[in-house]
Amino acid sequence: MAVSKCHYACAAQLKRAFRSRNSQACRRAKTQRCKYSTHATSNPLERLEELGTRRFGALFDFEGVLVSCSRESEQEDWLRLASEHHLKTPSDYELRVAYRRKSDFAISQIFHWELEPQRIKYLTEQKSLLLYEKVLETKSLRETVRSFLQLLHKFGIPCAVYSSQFTTSQLIDLLHLLQVAEYFLPRPNTAHSESLIIGCDYLQNGLPDTEIFTTLANKLSRSISKCVVLSDNHLAIEATSELGMKCVIVATTECLWELQHADMVVPSLSCVSFRNLQNLFSLEVNERG
Repeated sequence: MAVSKCHYACAAQLKRAFRSRNSQACRRAKTQRCKYSTHATSNPLERLEELGTRRFGALFDFEGVLVSCSRESEQEDWLRLASEHHLKTPSDYELRVAYRRKSDFAISQIFHWELEPQRIKYLTEQKSLLLYEKVLETKSLRETVRSFLQLLHKFGIPCAVYSSQFTTSQLIDLLHLLQVAEYFLPRPNTAHSESLIIGCDYLQNGLPDTEIFTTLANKLSRSISKCVVLSDNHLAIEATSELGMKCVIVATTECLWELQHADMVVPSLSCVSFRNLQNLFSLEVNERG
């Protein structure tokens, strides 16, 4: 089937929009990777532990792993937003490109609905409210998420969570509602004392920009190479590959061929054991050796 001219035009516009930003992102990623590649410590026992496979951090994608948020559901929200505010109906191609992007970026750079900052902010808030209502209706985590968080908590693995659709305050409220906020709060007498919950309002750039992962790695007091991201989409794979982070994909929404560069692809978190996660980092130790 031939691709329409409008699709080519949209692709060209997106390429120009990404070009300047991606060059900056690459330079920033290299700087951040060097900065967080090793957390210097004067304690020899801590340095030895840093080389092991039990000292790592876990970064969770809220929409992709903790709750159910399918591609179809997100597209429905975009179409509803366009209808309610009398905006141009996005094409199927634009909806595919906008999947899991930050809402403000999709509104201004993909759908080209608005350029005025206040209007972009307003539409972004309306979009997040649509998803917020859906989560409130279900009030349920994905299957096995709670037991997986308990497993990591048992082994003392610090966890962080991020969202590309919710603000930090909304995300905190939802985590409390789902009764899992305790797994993402700073533990007493640990190096990471900052909030480990980050929403779309905290960062300037969304995925596949690496900013969100370098920020969370720093908050977890873990080096880039000692963090694993748990997500369900290719944007996370792009960012982690650029940084050198590990990536586990819960394959629920994407085509498998788009996920081939992940370190591990599983149908559910029930298929991931603590030993599996350790093995991701043991491979790195062997390669260094």
